[in-house]
Amino acid sequence: MNKLTRFAVAIITLFCLSGCHNQPQQTEVIVPVSNHNEVTKIADYLYTITYTDLDDAILEQLSNPEAAFVKQEGACSSVRNGNFHGRNLDLFYNDMCEIVVRVEKSEKRFASLAVCGAKADITPAVMDTLTEELYQRLPFSVLDGINENGVVCNINVVSGEDSEPTTGTNPEGKNLSLACANRYILDHATSAQHAVQLLQEHNLMGGFGSLGLHLMISDPIETYIVEFVDNQMVYYQGPRESDSNIMTNLFSTKLPELNPHALGVERYAILQANYEEGNTLDGMVNLMQRVKYTQAYQRCTEPFWYSEFNGGAFTVDTPNADKEEAINKNIEDFERHERTGLFWQTVNTSVYDIENRSLRLYVQENYNEPFDFKL
Repeated sequence: MNKLTRFAVAIITLFCLSGCHNQPQQTEVIVPVSNHNEVTKIADYLYTITYTDLDDAILEQLSNPEAAFVKQEGACSSVRNGNFHGRNLDLFYNDMCEIVVRVEKSEKRFASLAVCGAKADITPAVMDTLTEELYQRLPFSVLDGINENGVVCNINVVSGEDSEPTTGTNPEGKNLSLACANRYILDHATSAQHAVQLLQEHNLMGGFGSLGLHLMISDPIETYIVEFVDNQMVYYQGPRESDSNIMTNLFSTKLPELNPHALGVERYAILQANYEEGNTLDGMVNLMQRVKYTQAYQRCTEPFWYSEFNGGAFTVDTPNADKEEAINKNIEDFERHERTGLFWQTVNTSVYDIENRSLRLYVQENYNEPFDFKL
């Protein structure tokens, strides 16, 4: 894409988004960056980029066995109720940016709208001097999204303590990194069931470092939770309204035998107990706020989120008294509230309206400022 084309795309994106942003007082700024890329800045720590095409060779590069295990962490919560699919992405409190990635429809892929974020090395300074390599790779790192067919997908981590890394599910299939599975689904899936079929056809592998990955995939009719145990792909299939359509950072399809570390068990219980309120847009936003990550540092939270501390190393059988040192240290870091990555927050909350093919996004737990995007 040449300079003129990228500039035109940025201008088009600017006009498209100006009618969606719920804060008319703020203006969107086109930030010129290196190598003739143009990026639209929406707010502090929030950007958008529109791509007219993608380089599929990058997917192959990222899906070779040596590159499939990405060095990244993350705790997340996701739930689907009726027309709405909500997702919290949780990670360090620092200067990470979130990027809304638009991909236009072409002969090779469906149009999509997705969120790429929680990458510690993507700061505002990096976005202002975006390299060509990072520009090309960003669309393959999206962590949740929706395509024109109403297929929504997101990936969450699962504890590496509770399962061996996924090194290959189908030796006869083409390699696909699980970290890139969202991109492939958004580009090619006509339904949630079709997305599962596409995954089955590939040789899936990888994760975030020692952490495994699982997926939640929704469409207008149903939801699938897809997980990997001993290099076997297993899945739960549920209707659009079911309090089993919940995924945190434990194995949803193998409760409770594969979850001694039970990372996110409290969040799972909160989402299940309050599931019914998530059947409207505002209700789903409220439901995701119930499990915003900084709740972990509030001693008054009931139940207290013991499973979130010490990197998930505690098990369900660890006495609470043995957890106090790690808990006290984390709470002290949180109370200083410095952007140093010593404590975690909900980096962003995505709520997808499946029928309207739209996204409501909140950044860094600021639930007073919604940003709306539509395909």
